[in-house]
Amino acid sequence: MNRRDTASALLMLGATPLALFAQAPKKVWRLGYLQTTGTGPGDQYEAFKQGLRALGYVEDRDYVMELRLAQGQLDRLHGLATELVRLRVDVIMVGSGAATRAAKQATTSIPIVILSIGEPVRGGLVESLARPGGNVTGTSNSMVDVAPKHLDLLRDLAPKLRRVAFLMTPTHQEILEIVRSHAPRAGLQITPLEASSEAGIEAAFATMVKQKLQAVIVPTSAQMIGHRQLVADLALKSRLPCLGYNAMYADAGFLLSYGANLLETFRRSAVYVDKSSRAPSRPICPSSCRPCSSSSSTRRPRRPSALRSRAPSCSVPIGSLSRVC
Repeated sequence: MNRRDTASALLMLGATPLALFAQAPKKVWRLGYLQTTGTGPGDQYEAFKQGLRALGYVEDRDYVMELRLAQGQLDRLHGLATELVRLRVDVIMVGSGAATRAAKQATTSIPIVILSIGEPVRGGLVESLARPGGNVTGTSNSMVDVAPKHLDLLRDLAPKLRRVAFLMTPTHQEILEIVRSHAPRAGLQITPLEASSEAGIEAAFATMVKQKLQAVIVPTSAQMIGHRQLVADLALKSRLPCLGYNAMYADAGFLLSYGANLLETFRRSAVYVDKSSRAPSRPICPSSCRPCSSSSSTRRPRRPSALRSRAPSCSVPIGSLSRVC
């Protein structure tokens, strides 16, 4: 038997060269998730993982998640972000302005994906929505553009309404000024009340009752989302119509919300994580807003027919860009 016959026999017996079977090991992505509030994974975190699953990613097979919780203590964010950098994560996901700043201070090379925050340009986090610059990309959720709309909705909801509380954190100062500037046109008086903690929110509602305020507007922030159920319960107990800036508020029991669906925004943000290694400076994608009433009809009155008739026309883009993601 010559060498050619020997080689043929070996191939028929399955003695194929090992190099043909050799494959490069599949990369398992290490994803960092920096959460500002809560003592455990929240609804937004689970929505983000749903987005990854929709793209075909399976946890522990394709990626591992490094979750870091500041539990409402903003001074911990920088240390947690630095810890993620030391772990050499491939991407850092953030869902608040404070978390974004902490991540930017910790790294200039690891891609940072904003899952959803309000006004990243005004907050100095990115250069522009179209060209964020640096290592930041993600999704924005503008409250400034829709702030006047909330006053119109309240006026349509209760035409005799006059005195309205604005439950805010220090980060909402710009939105407060816009709401105040539009309030006279709607015939409303705005009373700002700051609260970032559970005790602060309870004290704020006590003040609303004492001052005989007639409704409350709640803008979006990590703190308010974390305490949204408490706010809804206190509003019901105080018999105050409560209007929020995103659909999660309506799900908690607010009378009405008008703004982005944050859970859907977090799901869509998975696309940015998927593409961040190839295009780390993709545009910032604006969310869209829509009115949402509380799903609990036994706890809240129905919206007036005039307000319901306007709902189908209330889906509009937020920000200066059309949808890009």
